[in-house]
Amino acid sequence: MTINKKNVICVFCMVVLIATLSYYFMFVASTDIFDWGIKNSLFVLLLVIAVHLLKSLRLYIILYGTLDIDYINHLKLYTLTTPVSVILPYKVGEVFRIVLYGNYMNDYIKGSIIILLDRFIDTVALIVLILSSFIIYGGQISFIVFFLLIFTCLLILSYLSFKSFYLYWNKRVIKSSCSKRGISFLKHLKNINNIYEDVHMILKGKGMILLFISLLSWIIELFGLMITIKDDSFRNMLIIYIQSIIGRGNTVYNKEFVFFSVVILVMVFIVVSLLLSFKKILERD
Repeated sequence: MTINKKNVICVFCMVVLIATLSYYFMFVASTDIFDWGIKNSLFVLLLVIAVHLLKSLRLYIILYGTLDIDYINHLKLYTLTTPVSVILPYKVGEVFRIVLYGNYMNDYIKGSIIILLDRFIDTVALIVLILSSFIIYGGQISFIVFFLLIFTCLLILSYLSFKSFYLYWNKRVIKSSCSKRGISFLKHLKNINNIYEDVHMILKGKGMILLFISLLSWIIELFGLMITIKDDSFRNMLIIYIQSIIGRGNTVYNKEFVFFSVVILVMVFIVVSLLLSFKKILERD
């Protein structure tokens, strides 16, 4: 009997999803998130829906033209992978997303590029808003914000300087070396250039739209933080909230945001899966 690799990975991903959800609801989720009251909970619920609609749209725009997939199938993938991503700390869940999208695309390198590019644009938008808040409210930049800023700047610098680097070394190695090591270096360099070209085509045609969607999603999410905080200043709470997002510490707002995200995403995943299954049955008949 032949074992289909794609099916094995799909089963593995479902096991990871179920295990992560079980861990979350048994050991992490708590009822204290509802201490804010029904009005605040409904408010956060609406924000969660709006934010994930925008984030799923952003990822779909990145995929559009790269992968032959309609929005409903993309929504199934998004709602399958995102609960794991929001539950696991330090963004470890992004590896799960890379595996699942890479499996769907039959290309794990492209899957990695798509997810990492989505994360990069999201981070750039967050940094823009953080720096704006420091300009408005003042104060010192925390270590985590400084680290994100430096890391993002280095990535942007690498992206902007890569083409010149590639042309220079490609020409130099072709002229000066015909050895196996030189040929191997050129192959690796060409592979990296192919990745660069894929990223460049996405950013060239969609970059500003993707950044705008990311800014809008963060504004909505942080608007909820600004409305719900009581004692601390918005700037201080912003830093605490960012730390809670990446896994360092937690806030009531983040707990509630994650809880509603997980519940809504799982519900949408079940509904979409049933609709797609029903559609396949109708097509067979």
